[in-house]
Amino acid sequence: MNVFTCLDLMGEIHRRRGERYDQLSKDSYNKAIAAFISALSAEYDFQTYLTPIKVTATKIISRSHFLQLNDKNLIEKYTQAISKAVKSFSQPPTVLNLKSGAGLHSLIAARSGADHIYAVENLTPLAQISQSIVEENGYQSKISVISQTHSELILGLNVPKRANLLINGAIDFSLLGEGILESGVYLRRASLLTDDAKFIPSAAKVYAQVIDSPLHFTDQIIENVSGFNFQNLNVFYTMNLAHRGIQLEDISYTEVTDVQEVLFFDFSSETITEINQNRVKFNVMRKGTFQNLVVAFWFKLYLDEEKSIVIDSGPKSRTYWGQAVEYLGNEWRGKEFEIHSDTLEILAKHNVNKIHFEFIDDNNTETDDLKSEDILQ
Repeated sequence: MNVFTCLDLMGEIHRRRGERYDQLSKDSYNKAIAAFISALSAEYDFQTYLTPIKVTATKIISRSHFLQLNDKNLIEKYTQAISKAVKSFSQPPTVLNLKSGAGLHSLIAARSGADHIYAVENLTPLAQISQSIVEENGYQSKISVISQTHSELILGLNVPKRANLLINGAIDFSLLGEGILESGVYLRRASLLTDDAKFIPSAAKVYAQVIDSPLHFTDQIIENVSGFNFQNLNVFYTMNLAHRGIQLEDISYTEVTDVQEVLFFDFSSETITEINQNRVKFNVMRKGTFQNLVVAFWFKLYLDEEKSIVIDSGPKSRTYWGQAVEYLGNEWRGKEFEIHSDTLEILAKHNVNKIHFEFIDDNNTETDDLKSEDILQ
């Protein structure tokens, strides 16, 4: 593929950038960037075209990678956990590092004495950079970078042997959005992990609180602008599609309830049941009429089996993940909601990639849109 074909391919990607993300696959970006770099390095001055490469790459490589590598507390905790896990084996372990990113966790495992690490990163440009970082630090004999998704891993093909330590980096601000549950189960079913494999992280607890925050959310939802009705634009509002990541300390909000633990996850579990849900009673801290109610939630991540190495993504901890928020159902968005009781009951539930909250109405037996077919059994 010559440079002009690559330019045409990248141009097509940019023309199509308004499409839904799942309709324009990451694979298209990966192929375009990889081919573009190869062609340019052979035929042209690479630096001349570095900007368009970066523009395209930023479509798939999140800023979170830079935030993570600047989170000193996070790095310290993971260093402790990885070193502890590696040294707990009688023989140097084989490590599978899923969503390995730029390769930091793999490098820590190699430095800690692991026998070999398979660093799995599905974003090809990031995997290429990770490979160069591994080589720059002299660990190319210890770390194999694999540019695949977890579902493309096959024992004996791209992963030569079973791993007895899994470092799973498939975590986002909402905990499950990157697929930490689903990927862990798949790796077990595909016999990529030994029966006694250890997991980093090993478990997590999710905490939630109902808050009211007009400052943060009314500047996101559009209603009337200069006397014109712009409500139709809200179909593109990201809160309609997924949770939103925020730092609660950066916004103005009212605590409507106390904080409660709502869900627990054991990442070493071999099975995930159908829709898991938990009925939680919150103590009301402020009664009255509210118009911008949301559930803010965060997690405690237990990195070791003994649950002694903990990362808290709560409001006072300031991790790069921050917290997540979700409206309590579209039916309440922008509408007044009155709370006069001392307690408020909410149903916390999850499937393999989403945590969801809803008010409990004992007179309404309908469930929300988390279907059983979405659950990995």
